Amino acid sequence: MSSPKRAEFVLFGDSLTEWGFDEDTRGFGWYLRQLYAGKVDVVNEVLFGASMVQWSFEEETQVLGWVLGERYRGEVEVVNEG
Repeated sequence: MSSPKRAEFVLFGDSLTEWGFDEDTRGFGWYLRQLYAGKVDVVNEVLFGASMVQWSFEEETQVLGWVLGERYRGEVEVVNEG
């Protein structure tokens, strides 16, 4: 029998989000991984080369929160910061 799936924090963003997971920068992603080590998986969903400010105004990406919500339906709460 398989063990229950561990909870996840999914951080979605651009290269700044990626850098936030680096030990040298000790950003929000890195901090969450340290704080919840062994309890919660912190997932890094990053789009390189994308300006999230510009990207968020493009029509085809307006449903991004919905897409992530569908991908993780029943498993996570999608929170939009920014």
